[in-house]
Amino acid sequence: MDMLIESFRDVAIVTLSGAQLDAVNAKEFKKGVNELIQTHTKLIFDLSAVRFIDSYGMGAMLAILMKLNVQGGDLKLCGVNSTVRMLFERAYLHRLFEIFKNREEAIRADRWQCDWKSIDIALTPDGAIRRRARAFSKEKSAA
Repeated sequence: MDMLIESFRDVAIVTLSGAQLDAVNAKEFKKGVNELIQTHTKLIFDLSAVRFIDSYGMGAMLAILMKLNVQGGDLKLCGVNSTVRMLFERAYLHRLFEIFKNREEAIRADRWQCDWKSIDIALTPDGAIRRRARAFSKEKSAA
């Protein structure tokens, strides 16, 4: 997957050029972004050209978000079309990713640190998936 990487102050804006982020290109995408994470901990993914993301693509994005969180950074999304937004909502990932209309809004975001520490995912006895983000508190970690 081709990515255009731009910098604005200390934020790296990654524009994905492919129409899909899926099993075919998710591994390559994750590898490319992991190299970028070595120099930037604040990322924005511009998904304006992306029309579909499957579970592999979402998993790659979630792994990147978790890695950034460990480093004190964050990941924001922008340019998400209605189809991709619906996929994020069905996977409950819209609760973990901040989604903005455009890159300008994402850049101007008030805070650039994830407020959760980890995600618990469990299969309940009735077969439903339960997701819960554990809150992260600097005050608790400092105590």
